[in-house]
Amino acid sequence: MLFNIQTVAMYLCCVAIWGTSYYTYNTFQAPYSSTELALLLRLGGALALFSLTTRQSRPLTLRDHACLAAFGLCNFTLAYWLLYMASERVASALVVIIFSCKSIFTPLLLSIFLRRPLQRHILIRGLIGIVRVALIVMPNTSAPVATASVVFTLLGTLLAAFGDVMSTRNHTAGITPNQANRWGVFYAMLGAAVLLSATQRTLTLPTVPTYWTSVLWLAFAASFVAWNFYLRLVKRIGPERTNTIVLLLPVGSVLVSITFEGYVLTPRAILGIALVVCGNSLALLKDAARMRAKASLPRDPCIEGAVSMTKL
Repeated sequence: MLFNIQTVAMYLCCVAIWGTSYYTYNTFQAPYSSTELALLLRLGGALALFSLTTRQSRPLTLRDHACLAAFGLCNFTLAYWLLYMASERVASALVVIIFSCKSIFTPLLLSIFLRRPLQRHILIRGLIGIVRVALIVMPNTSAPVATASVVFTLLGTLLAAFGDVMSTRNHTAGITPNQANRWGVFYAMLGAAVLLSATQRTLTLPTVPTYWTSVLWLAFAASFVAWNFYLRLVKRIGPERTNTIVLLLPVGSVLVSITFEGYVLTPRAILGIALVVCGNSLALLKDAARMRAKASLPRDPCIEGAVSMTKL
């Protein structure tokens, strides 16, 4: 049975954990340390956990390591760094909503770098994405948005999408997801260390207990548990159903921002959120129909790799 209690629990855990990640950083870490230090600690904890649970599946070539480094640096180091900085300046809900444009950027980059065909519905999704982001981030008196934060979020989203291109290549090369995660996080941690050394002359570790609690939460729950749950969901209910998590992330983040960050919904923002749901729903329906049509054909590892590595 596809949808049992355990499956539903894993699904809801992914939504809850990833929907609060940027709020957790912004509230419990940003006031006490630099963005670079918080990122380095999170990645270090995640690497320790992945190393304990991952076995080498095959020897890696230099080209494999280059692609794994690109995957880790884009998806984990640079994307998180930019999104963290954006969440310090605006409500975390806005960061997550704009980040949902990753569902547009990923297929576009796949068509450019891996020559995958670009479907017409991708262009429609892109137009809806542009409109929804404009509606949500346009300055208003109740939720002012810094232009720099919007740029940071869009750039971070673009880098994460390029990381998906690298993950697709790694998957087709026979690198398992767990192996890719371990090496990707390893290179990401090295990148975070370089960022820290370049931006901070002295290293001072915070002593606030809630800071270290949040580090453990982001390393264990957001970077390790939720990601493993996501992979299990892909295996149990298929990538098209698992990807509906994207639909709920902005909704959950908005609820968190309204409750804890004083974010006030305006009619324009409500319309933008509605377009988020409509745009992602269109994409998911098209993807589900396409996969049903190909159900009798051999599975395409490129599609599976692109979907399985789509995360926050």
